[in-house]
Amino acid sequence: MWSRDGKWIYFSSNRTGNWQIWKVPSVGGTAVQVTANGGFSAQESPDGTFLYVWVAGGTVWRTPVAGGETVRVLQGVPGFAWWTIAPDGMYFVDGSTTPAPLRFLDFATGRVKALASLDLGYMVPRPMTFDVSPDGQWILFQRTDQVESDIMLIENFR
Repeated sequence: MWSRDGKWIYFSSNRTGNWQIWKVPSVGGTAVQVTANGGFSAQESPDGTFLYVWVAGGTVWRTPVAGGETVRVLQGVPGFAWWTIAPDGMYFVDGSTTPAPLRFLDFATGRVKALASLDLGYMVPRPMTFDVSPDGQWILFQRTDQVESDIMLIENFR
């Protein structure tokens, strides 16, 4: 993921033995480890001042991009790809059930509000897609309508 100022590219890696968030200058250079307590998915705040990090187990943490204290934002976000940061809060989906509840954490009040239920279709292993438009009026999510497979017999393949 790009930083808001375009100077960095954030990524996750387990090069140290566990998953952490790293960043590398967009012009090339040496990668720098950003997190110390884990991280698999990260997003910068719209104003570029905070980095939000999803950690295995479903907790989202916030840390200042310039460095500083890390604070737990929310626990119970089951999917690493089913959340997004908005100027005033965080949208997230519990993709482990269908219909899947879409919720919003209001940063000002600290309250979580249910917004809608999403029919995700068949639950199959796949990369997940979820995002909210910048104006907060639209959501984008992936729905699987149909699952099919074919069995093929290949003769004389050696």
